[in-house]
Amino acid sequence: MPNNQDPTDQAEALRDYLTLRQRLDREISNFLKPGTVKLKCAPGCDSCCVPFSLCEIEAAVVLDALNRGLAEETFARATLEEGLVNEKTCALLDEGRCLIYPQRPIICRTQGLPLAYIDHERESIEFSICPKNDEAGREWRMEELFLMDPFNASLQELNRQFAPSLAGRRSKIRDLVRRALA
Repeated sequence: MPNNQDPTDQAEALRDYLTLRQRLDREISNFLKPGTVKLKCAPGCDSCCVPFSLCEIEAAVVLDALNRGLAEETFARATLEEGLVNEKTCALLDEGRCLIYPQRPIICRTQGLPLAYIDHERESIEFSICPKNDEAGREWRMEELFLMDPFNASLQELNRQFAPSLAGRRSKIRDLVRRALA
């Protein structure tokens, strides 16, 4: 955990982060109810699993999951070391599956979904979806899009509470794997 931060504040921010993740999972589950949006993603699909960075609160959760996985021998050191070899995929993949799936970050939980973000500067809505789930020529209606702004705003606020002096800092997944292996 970041230094110079009250451990009680950090623990509270972590609890609230886990609650946010649970809320996101419920919202996604409701969003994907039968008769709504259909995804072609399935276990083993790793098309969206590319290298990226995380805010400090999520980096702490991922690092903890890596350290626990190694200590409990949920996965081997060699598996993590192999994950560092391919620079084009996420270092947490093993044969197309995430080593820390239950503890995966928010961005990983939303991959593949038809996502919407409000761009206040342009006064528009930005849209993002995995090409595997986007039907050619399909016009997406607003109610078919998963709006990420409330979750992203909550994540930013929790990150500020967790590590005020590091709120803008990002940690690469690969660096977290290296730290866990050290």
